[in-house]
Amino acid sequence: MTIKGIVPITLANGNVIKMYSNSDDFVLKELYFGLNDEKGTEKIMKLAAERSAVIFDIGANTGLFSISCSGYNPHARIFSFEPVEQIADRFDKNISINHLSNIEVIRKLVSDKVQEDMTLFVPNSEISYSASTFKDFHDPETITPTKVEATTIDDFKRERSLPKIDFIKVDVEWHEFEVLLGAMDVLKNDSPLLIIEILFSSLEVRKNAQLAGKLPQDHHLNIQKLLTDLGYYSYMINALGIYRVDQLEPNANERNYLFSKKQSERHFISFNESDLIVDQVFNNV
Repeated sequence: MTIKGIVPITLANGNVIKMYSNSDDFVLKELYFGLNDEKGTEKIMKLAAERSAVIFDIGANTGLFSISCSGYNPHARIFSFEPVEQIADRFDKNISINHLSNIEVIRKLVSDKVQEDMTLFVPNSEISYSASTFKDFHDPETITPTKVEATTIDDFKRERSLPKIDFIKVDVEWHEFEVLLGAMDVLKNDSPLLIIEILFSSLEVRKNAQLAGKLPQDHHLNIQKLLTDLGYYSYMINALGIYRVDQLEPNANERNYLFSKKQSERHFISFNESDLIVDQVFNNV
């Protein structure tokens, strides 16, 4: 069954957001039919968004994360980065549908350097959730190399004279490490709470054997070392709560990890104890 038209989504606080689909948004379809497998991430997003003044959404796609954050905190300033033109167009449509003024769509890729013509490999579909700078992530017959403008989190913050970034979400298909390299000043000085999708080559190869030998084996290790050196702790997210872990490992339930500069007293905290999560894990939001 396809989903076409304006789709209402009720958030955990009772607010309703609306997203448009032209039978082409599979994430929205899964959410509509209750098949979403990131329920834990939604709960962390709510807790963080409610307490954040400035939010960055890196790899924003059609805007579900950003618009949900606005639904939880209409006073937050949300900067959403989406470099693929047709997807950014859909995002702008969703902003209009929801009559929002606190979200700005930045049509740039976020990386470790400012560049006018970085290559992004975009799947040949109207709405794709897997555009990547990593060419071998897709069958070359199914992608179009596209030149896009790139910026960094540090440069963007300076350009806009933002006082502090509280919360950053990163979902950029194998480009997460480069995003973090371009945010070193922000990570050191602002200590934002982070939600990052962590991809593991072993899991991707299980889904597509043709990727064997093509994916970086040390992707998650590079991310963990960079963040650990900056004083961040790692928390695996699932539907029940968050687990503080010493090493990043494939998450059977969700692909997102939470990173914070506070070390929780307990290794596991249930979402039934949301106040405890805020007290023990949220460093500055």
